[in-house]
Order: sequence, then C-alpha cells, then structure tokens
Amino acid sequence: MSATTQRSHRASSSRSSSRSTLWGALTPGGRWLVGAIVGVAAVLALSVGADSIASAGRIHPGVRVGDVAVGAMAPKDAQAKIASAFAEESRRPVTLTWGSRSWQVSASDVDAHIDTWTSVQRAMQVGRGSGFGSIVLERVSALFGGVTVPAKVNARQSRLDLVVSKVETAVALPARDASVAVDGTDVRFIHAVTGRAVVRQSTVSALLSAFLSSDRTVPVTVGPALVSVSDADARQAYLDAQRLVAGPVTIVFKGTAHAVARSQVAGWVGIRADPIATGPVGPSAAASGAATSQDSSASATRRSVLRAYFEPTRIATSLGSLLSGVGRPSTDATFVATGGTVRIKPSQVGIGADLPGLATDLAQACTTGRKRMATLRLTALEPKLSTEQAAAMGITERIGTFTTDYDSGNRPRVNNVHLLAVSLNNQVVAPGAVFSFNQAAGERTAAKGYQEAPAIVDGKLVPQLGGGVCQVGTTMFNAIFFSGLPVVERTNHSFFISHYPRGRDATVSWDGPDLKFRNDTSSWVLIRTSFTDSSLTVSLYGTTPDYRVEYTTSPLTNVVPFPVTQVKDPTLPVGAKVVSDPGVNGCTITVVRTVYQGGRVVRTDTFVSHYKAKVETVRVGTKPVSKPATATVTPKK
Repeated sequence: MSATTQRSHRASSSRSSSRSTLWGALTPGGRWLVGAIVGVAAVLALSVGADSIASAGRIHPGVRVGDVAVGAMAPKDAQAKIASAFAEESRRPVTLTWGSRSWQVSASDVDAHIDTWTSVQRAMQVGRGSGFGSIVLERVSALFGGVTVPAKVNARQSRLDLVVSKVETAVALPARDASVAVDGTDVRFIHAVTGRAVVRQSTVSALLSAFLSSDRTVPVTVGPALVSVSDADARQAYLDAQRLVAGPVTIVFKGTAHAVARSQVAGWVGIRADPIATGPVGPSAAASGAATSQDSSASATRRSVLRAYFEPTRIATSLGSLLSGVGRPSTDATFVATGGTVRIKPSQVGIGADLPGLATDLAQACTTGRKRMATLRLTALEPKLSTEQAAAMGITERIGTFTTDYDSGNRPRVNNVHLLAVSLNNQVVAPGAVFSFNQAAGERTAAKGYQEAPAIVDGKLVPQLGGGVCQVGTTMFNAIFFSGLPVVERTNHSFFISHYPRGRDATVSWDGPDLKFRNDTSSWVLIRTSFTDSSLTVSLYGTTPDYRVEYTTSPLTNVVPFPVTQVKDPTLPVGAKVVSDPGVNGCTITVVRTVYQGGRVVRTDTFVSHYKAKVETVRVGTKPVSKPATATVTPKK
C-alpha cells in the first residue's frame, strides 16, 4: 500500500470513528430527539416542496385580503372576487370614532376605489418571502391560522383632507410653547404644554381598509402635538430677561454718561425664538428639554430656543432726545428719467448711532454680571440701493410707454387713478420675474384713500370702492404691449368701452382678474407713472432688447345687439323717453401682436376679447298730462 493510500485510509477511518463516537455519546432520549427533529425538518421540506408545486401561480391557501378569502385562487379570479366584494361592502359607510364623537364616511365622500392588482400582489407574497424559515412560517400560519393582508384602497387626497380636517376640529388641541413674558419689570415663565393631534396617515389607512371589512368602526389615531419650545429651551431666556430688567443702565455718548432708569430699560427687552437644527420636542421632553426623534404619533414641528435681548428700535424711541441731530441718514440711489433716457442720482452713505451694537454690548454687560454700562458709537449707514447696485440693474432707456385720457370732472375716479399710479410708480421687476399688478398695487381700500366711483361689476356700471383702476390697468397693458415683453395674464372688460384702444383694454380687480407680464430681458425693468387731472402715462425702462412691435386689429365680429329695458318714471310725462344708461352691442375683437428682434420673429401673441352686450336702460314717463280748464257760457235770456 502506498503512503498516499495509507493516509487516505487513516483519514476515512478517523471520520467514521468520530461519527460513531458522537452518536454513541448520545443517550437514547437524545438520539430520539435528534431523529425527530431531522424527521420533522424532512417532512416540512417535503411539505413546502409539495405546497410550492400545488400553489404555483396561485395565492397560498388560508390567505385573505381584508375580509375576502382568496386562498388557492388564481390572481385573475382573486381580483374579480375582491372587486365584487368591494362594490358590495363599500355601499355601507365607515364610522370614525373618538371618545363619544363619531363621523360617518361613505366611499363616495372620499371617492374611494379598490386597487385589485396591488391587493392581489400583496396576497401572492405570503409564503414567497426570502429565507426557508420565513417561507415555512408564513405557509404554516396561513394553513392553520390564516393570514390577512390589507386591501389597497385609493381615494382622492383633497376629499380625505376635508374629512380629517373635520375630525381635527373636534379632536386636536394645539401645543403651547414655553414662553417668557415681560410686563414692566416683572418677568414670568410660562411652561410648555403638549397638545393632541390626529395622526393622519394611520387614521386614513385604517379608514380606507375598513371599506373592505365587516368591522365598519375605526378609532381615530391620536398622538401628541409636539411643542417647538420646551421649558429647557426657554429657561435661559427667562434668566437673562430677569438680569436685563434688574436695574438701571448707563450709556456713554461723546464722553458723557447718561443714566437710564430701570423702568425705561425694561421696555427695551424683547424675546425671540431662534430655530435650531434638531428634532421636535416630545411630551416627556417638553418639560425636560430633551429633543426626541419624530415618530408616527407626533405632529411635525420645528424646535426653537428663546433668546432675551435689547431691541434696538425700542432703544432708539426711548433715546430720542439724546439722538436728536446725530449724524445724517443714508440716501438710496434713484433713477431719473428724462424723455427716453435714464440717469442715476448717486446714493450717499449716512452716519448714525450704532444702536444694534449698543443693544448687544448692554445686554452682554447686564447678563454677565459686569457693570451695567456701554458706549454708544457712531457707524456708517449703508443705503439700501447703492450707486453701483443701481448701475448693475441695467436701467438705461425707455422700452415702452402709453398714455390714456379720462374725464377730469369725476373727482372720486381721478383720485383713485392718481392713488393707484403712485403705488405702482418706481416698482422694479427683476430679469426673468413676473410682475403682478394686484400684488404690486395691493388691495384698494378706504384706509388707503380710495373712494367710490363707477366700475363695471357683473356687466353693470355701479359705484364701487376704487372705481377707475381699470384706467391704470389698460394704460399699463398698452405700455407692456408696445414694449414687446411677454404678457402672462390679461382680461378684457365685460363690455366694449369705446374710449379705450380697440381690443387692448385690461380689467383688474383685487379679488378677480390680474394683469401680469414677464421680464424676459437681461436687465431690470423700472415702472414709471405720471398723471394730470385728465391723463395718465405709464412707461417701462430697462435695457432695450431691440424689440419691434407690429399688430393687427380685426373688425368687430359676432356682433350681438344690446337689449333694451324700460323703467317707468312717474316724474316724466306720458310718452317721454330718456336713455339713462346707454346700451353697448356685444362683439368679439382679435388683436394679433408680432414681436421682432433683428428681423426675426420672437413671439406672436393673439389677444381675443369677447364683449357681452350691455343692456340699455330707458326711462319711460307715466305722469299724466293735465288738460287746460274750459269755461261754460250760459246764453242770456
């Protein structure tokens, strides 16, 4: 026997001897247990193998989707069964409950509909997971106890939001952040209180699943509404505020010390919340201040820490007499338009009291235990718009202008036109930005000085606060029209107004139509308005993109004769007729604007204006005409 053969024989003998020794070392009971385990494993393996063959392409036996048994079914058959069951079950409403309150929700309320494919795919995954152990466990569970997977029910989000919002009105309680109140020299600490919130995701999920369940009652899931400022987040501000109001302070200005009484100092104290980059504050942490991670039962919030400080503007108001005549204000750069060109009036750096620096120095002195004293220094006051910044905006020439006329006799209307023109004057539009007439002008209110004047409302000319604003809208639209800039939004009046450019009017209203344009140039656009008692001019300035505008205006088409209504007037004699409100025919006008740049068409815009017919009102007299009295002559006898 060779050496190699001998070594192989010894190794084989050794392994055989080892197996015999291990098996022999087991007790009879141990050998039985090992044998049983091996047998069970073999049986399970055979069972799983057999079940895999039997369930190929089908849902595993014992699986349910909601309350619908789909075990051993082919996917297509299971989808049909689930769809039929949902059509039947969804006829009944689901009841959301919280305490003694309840809300019934029907499938139509939220536009609920079943996703049968996804629901069946969930069922098909039972017993087909990864890993032999999990596969065996899922299949055994399905066979002997049944496995239920949730149905996939979809709904319209906007309608779900309405349902949950109604529930939140009754259930939710807002959290109260910790805060610090300064009342004179008294400083109070207000503790944080965790609120209550509806957990939308789990509530909605349970609601939708219940449409395919025999249990139609769903408890609303409620969790804590977390505070954003805990007690610990406010504690330092409370301590600092106490120190800030603890006594008088001394301000040194130009070598002279000025004492400020404690009561006056207390009026300077402000409390602000500074956001910090951590998670929200949970219910147990509201008092302790420990940050907790966001979980499914808590409403999202942002954590902040409170700071106590001296407010510079309050100091300025308090030290008015001390600061009187100190320094000079800064001056912004301004644009001066003359004809078609623009020049820049330079900005000027000002000199003034460094109140932010004083506020910081005083607060540090008061909160760190140092002497309650700080020096007021002078500092440069930079303009909001410097000469260099203004020059970089590229506003050098006029790119569009238009003028309209109006009746100077209607003083309220003239007032409104002037007010609105002033509010739009000097507005600027950044490159690429969209200008909104309503956003720039703001709401037209009596508090701003607007008066009632005739305006078109629902096709009728009636007195309205701010009447006449459409004069400004029409003038601006035409300035935009001839500048060549793209028009984003424009609406014509409800009926044709002859004194406006045909097909180029624009109506605007705070709660209705807007006028918008986009600045598609590389420079800023400046809006300038000027007016007299009978005319308004709107001009746009920037860097000309060399646009050339051509346009065509169609004749009046689709003409609809205006209707006439008669109103009896007892002050007019019978047969007399007076037109109190002239009618206007309805029609359609189309204006096509073509914008060229260097001989190339940049854009072609079509503005179609549909005007309704305006009813003509005629007063008809009903007053009887008196006849002259006649005398009767009696003949003489």
